[in-house]
Amino acid sequence: MKWLLPTLLVACSGETGTIQLELVTAPGSAVLDGVDRLRVTLTDPLTIVDAPRTASGFDVTLDVEATGTAGTLIVEGFDASDAVIATGESPPFAVSAISARIVIYIAAPLTIALAPTRLPAERIGVASTPLTFGFALAGGEATDGTRSDSIFIYNAFDHSLLAGKEMPAPRTFQTLATGSNNTIYLFGGLGSDGAPTGSLWRFDTNVPPNGSYALQPDQVDLARAGAMAVAIEPERFVITGTPPIDLTFGTATARTDVPTLLAGAGIVIDGVPTAVFGGEPILRLRDNTIEELRFGTEPDVVAAAVGDSFVVFPSFRGTTEIAFVSARTLDDPGMFLDLQSTVRRRPAVAATSRHLVVAGGTDDAGVAIPSADIIDLATLALVTTVPCFARAGATAHAMPNNQIAIVGGEPANDLIELFTPPSPGLD
Repeated sequence: MKWLLPTLLVACSGETGTIQLELVTAPGSAVLDGVDRLRVTLTDPLTIVDAPRTASGFDVTLDVEATGTAGTLIVEGFDASDAVIATGESPPFAVSAISARIVIYIAAPLTIALAPTRLPAERIGVASTPLTFGFALAGGEATDGTRSDSIFIYNAFDHSLLAGKEMPAPRTFQTLATGSNNTIYLFGGLGSDGAPTGSLWRFDTNVPPNGSYALQPDQVDLARAGAMAVAIEPERFVITGTPPIDLTFGTATARTDVPTLLAGAGIVIDGVPTAVFGGEPILRLRDNTIEELRFGTEPDVVAAAVGDSFVVFPSFRGTTEIAFVSARTLDDPGMFLDLQSTVRRRPAVAATSRHLVVAGGTDDAGVAIPSADIIDLATLALVTTVPCFARAGATAHAMPNNQIAIVGGEPANDLIELFTPPSPGLD
């Protein structure tokens, strides 16, 4: 469902820009039906407009000075008791005298719901990677066994799913990594014959009309599927598996200092790119040197970077505890906090500055879990457990509008889910 709101007028030196603002919800959602008053806030320059519901909808007009700084639009819907029952925000954008269109996804706070668009078919083995304006999805295998050569871009500015140029060949369970200027590296995956490949392609999202590919020679000795890329620097990644791979400026080489690396996450500590990987023991990569930490995890863990120095491993020992591992020092034993509502194996995990989302996964019997745990990172407390699609092996991505997208995984599905946080305080 879409709502069209009046415009945001931006003026500077006699020039006027018009930003068309639209609201969109999950398919079939009635979240806006109970809204009696709508508040639209531009964060910079700070401008707040409240509009009561009328017979024709909401009359919202903002007239602001074009500062050229980055502002965010926040929308809040209040019910008759003045409680916020719907919210959403845009990614940051330049407040300048230009014309643009921004679509804001609205949902109840602290919920996970379907995005307004989905993949064209149910698939397993869909790979994904974050972009500065959303995320990309590639490949996958349909329920009839057909492997896909498609790549899609999800844009957080308008919540559209755009098809890119078809990949050079079908792939499932690829490894995707985002390089400079939203270029995408696509490594390995299962080929048309179902065997792991060592292909390496670079997809440039900036080439009109739908991107272009640069192909590197296949490296059969590095073939793999289902690995992940841990970002170390903008053009340097470590691809997990046996042997681990350094992917640097589009060149893939095997690491020889460690036989294998499991799931991990990268973070910058005091200006030094650092990565922490699960396993027994946990390993830290810093200054291109592998070092061992004091404790370990089970082999099927997932990881995400949190804040400015931690990497988290949910259910790291097959319990409801989450390990908060400091990437800053080898001597820190870490924090082990009982924050999950249930044990989750291979859940999707991602963090914004305010929330950690641990979604889905399977229980010890291998049954997919239809819920997600939402953790407040300021208080390190479990805020709520909410329904979501039951899947394991999915990927979660923090987006520039402070939502978290959940994609892929098993069973085969075509769904994109969005976690919507409460509106941020502006005091």
